[in-house]
Amino acid sequence: MMKHNLYFFLLLFCYGALGQGVAEGELATREDSITAAIGVNLAEYLPPLSLLIEVAKENSPELDFNMASTKQQEYELGLVKKDWTNLVSIGAQYRYGAVSGGGVTSNQALLFPQDLSVGAYAFLSVGIPLSYFVGRKDQIRSAEMSVEIEEAKKVAQERATEREVVETYNRLLLIQELIRISSEAKESSDLIYEMSVEQFRDGELTLDQLGANTSLKARYSTEYESYKYEFSITYLQLERLIGMPISKLQNTQN
Repeated sequence: MMKHNLYFFLLLFCYGALGQGVAEGELATREDSITAAIGVNLAEYLPPLSLLIEVAKENSPELDFNMASTKQQEYELGLVKKDWTNLVSIGAQYRYGAVSGGGVTSNQALLFPQDLSVGAYAFLSVGIPLSYFVGRKDQIRSAEMSVEIEEAKKVAQERATEREVVETYNRLLLIQELIRISSEAKESSDLIYEMSVEQFRDGELTLDQLGANTSLKARYSTEYESYKYEFSITYLQLERLIGMPISKLQNTQN
């Protein structure tokens, strides 16, 4: 029993280690993709905006919900148009018994077959209440309006998805440009700081001046890292909108 338990735990550990390795590999690939996107021409690196919008619409759960709601309302409309069948009833009856109307047994049927009456008949019954004529047209129109409302919601959601993709795409380009500007400012502040340290050692710079240059270096370094973080968040947001990693979409183009 101990041997089986030990084998079971070792198996779970192996599977857990394998799953963690795959997850860490995917995370590293995602981070590499984001890092690579920072230093390239993003307008050429990313798939065309029109393709991003198309894929985002195809993978949008909100649009899938709208389509399902529209289909449901179309079924409801079909049921309303067919509800006239509830007013019609069809029946059938089979009769076996004596002519006089009394029932007969099987022994009596053998002795007196001339007294038997055997037959079948069908009937059609239609009952239409007055309210049906008054309200049916309004019921159908109400169901049609429900379909039109769901279709309008679908169009509105498509526009909202398209607008969100465009805004996220443009914000990503803007942040990349801010990263470039901030990187240049960071490099300049680093150089100024290094020079100020040498000047301070030579007695050419006061402690206050060195502190000011140190603060300048820290400010631009923080600004640079903040823009990189914002770029990563926006990049992942764009991937969330299109419903897949951008790298996979690039592979389908190649």
